[in-house]
Amino acid sequence: DFRRIHTTRSGLVPTFTVVLALALSVSGLPAQDARENLEPAVEAFFAAARSGKLEAVSRAAAPLQEHPEAAAELVASGLAERSPAEIVLGLRALKVLGCPGDDGTTISGFLGHSNAEVRTEAVVVAGKVLGDSIVPRIVEATRDEAENVRRRAFDALLELEPRSPAVVKAALEGVFDSDWWVSGTCLRILHAQNDA
Repeated sequence: DFRRIHTTRSGLVPTFTVVLALALSVSGLPAQDARENLEPAVEAFFAAARSGKLEAVSRAAAPLQEHPEAAAELVASGLAERSPAEIVLGLRALKVLGCPGDDGTTISGFLGHSNAEVRTEAVVVAGKVLGDSIVPRIVEATRDEAENVRRRAFDALLELEPRSPAVVKAALEGVFDSDWWVSGTCLRILHAQNDA
């Protein structure tokens, strides 16, 4: 759902995500050309990401939507060896393309990355793409040292499974977090218990 992609409250540029989503929703190449050029298209996508130019990213992302499953596999392969900015972009692409057929380990593997922006995006994408199966890992992310990771983790839990005992326990601890966003979201999680 492209409308929800741009509503993320992470510290990353929302316009970039909207442009990425729109670019991935419209293919610029015929199907046969897209298949033949998928690997170069993925590399062009990451090269455009390194340039930081939104128009270049938009043009480079368009061919990936023609074959989303194959594109997702290519984007995911080798993602760990890329720079943090490229990983964030790759995770955003996976949010639009879908998770490659590896049961989500590609995305969930970034929940423990050394870069906070990568962990933040991994929490957002894991919550959207992997659903309830990733709740235990997202509960772990609620104790992350980085404020934005904790924020996105509690946001994801509020959407996914606010009545789970592990989520309720994390929310009870999170109410006392020094970050107002975290404590407010925890109160919303606890309030959701009344709606049961």
